[in-house]
Amino acid sequence: MVKTYDVYLEDLPADLDNTVIVAISDMHLGMLIDSEWLDARVTQINAQKPDIVVETGVASGVSSSYILCAMEENRHGQLYSIDQPWWKEEQSGWMIPDYLRHRWHLVPGKSSERLLPVLKEVAEIDIFLHDSDHSYRNMLREFQTAWTYLKAGGLLLSHNIDTNNAFSDFCRERGVKGYTLTIMGGVMKPWR
Repeated sequence: MVKTYDVYLEDLPADLDNTVIVAISDMHLGMLIDSEWLDARVTQINAQKPDIVVETGVASGVSSSYILCAMEENRHGQLYSIDQPWWKEEQSGWMIPDYLRHRWHLVPGKSSERLLPVLKEVAEIDIFLHDSDHSYRNMLREFQTAWTYLKAGGLLLSHNIDTNNAFSDFCRERGVKGYTLTIMGGVMKPWR
């Protein structure tokens, strides 16, 4: 399902007017989705051309693969993925094709232990995507930690915001307007 929304942000610089933002998450159907649909999603992600994306939660790597496909087509960008394998050591990202792995940096372990060191290493990020442990404490900690390293105009995205109030509490704490679409949440870091 693809939904289009017009979002109006008060302090958005004029040069960013008409910016298109794409969020894709939890493609659990994997290869059951037809190739035309998948190609259209990669095309939408391509328009973003991020330098650095950090995600927590990889599982098989389907969503990661979409991000990496877009980066590969753009010949630009790196994806840092933090994941704690849950059933065998080699499990994280097993579906990611070999030809995309040169843009992918898997960081095994808990996000509570590994997120800050990764962010310090990359110094600044364009997009942060949460899809790991959905406890209130972990989600809020990830949002607060990633926000410090997110570029002005960068996106903080979260899956499963319906599991608790961490996303809405974070937005209220930071004084920013968060946007929701079913169980996804997103917020742009202000330009000030």
